[in-house]
Amino acid sequence: MRAPRVSIACVLVAAAVLGSGCGSSTHSAITSSAGASTSTSTAQAAPAKSTPGLDPSEQRAHLASIGVGSTAIVPGGFAKRYTCHGTDISPPVSWAGVPSSTKELIVVVRTLSGGRLTDAWTLAGIAPPIDELRAGKVPAGAVVGRNSSGEVGYRLCPPSGKTALVVIGVYALPNRLNLKPGFGQDPVLEAAISPNVAWGSVSAVVHPTRKS
Repeated sequence: MRAPRVSIACVLVAAAVLGSGCGSSTHSAITSSAGASTSTSTAQAAPAKSTPGLDPSEQRAHLASIGVGSTAIVPGGFAKRYTCHGTDISPPVSWAGVPSSTKELIVVVRTLSGGRLTDAWTLAGIAPPIDELRAGKVPAGAVVGRNSSGEVGYRLCPPSGKTALVVIGVYALPNRLNLKPGFGQDPVLEAAISPNVAWGSVSAVVHPTRKS
């Protein structure tokens, strides 16, 4: 039986970032090629609670194992340069710990605000040797999906006057999805909850823009 979307959201966000329901989180650091140390978030075993729609073995299979970092995450939170209040370009992302069996990497940028998840950017078809994305760049061979604004590209625009949590996830797939530009989120969500997929995430808060 396919897990309901509320369970998928819990796997992609709560276990990785919020530490509620699906597990607790710890923090470590990795260093990007630019030399900047960035905070990462990895999920550990859930204590007593369980995720509706996933049995215990499926939950364990989804614990984070990839270290993810981004220099878009600064002391004040997620840099506004990478939102519609700045230049609205995709953030730099780096990762480590990808399994040797990986055939394709997917990077997903989502926001959580007021209980609503929004897809800002999904990049699929990333070749496993690649371990970072530069700001505003798409590597050769990668394909961009459709975001919640209906655009094929990056769009991160939190609701006006509200705080939003930005979640950057990296997924290592054992098989290629062979997605085409403008793909929807369903195949990515289904792949993300597969027991054979390794993943990791990092998050930061975007604070409301103050009026001058």
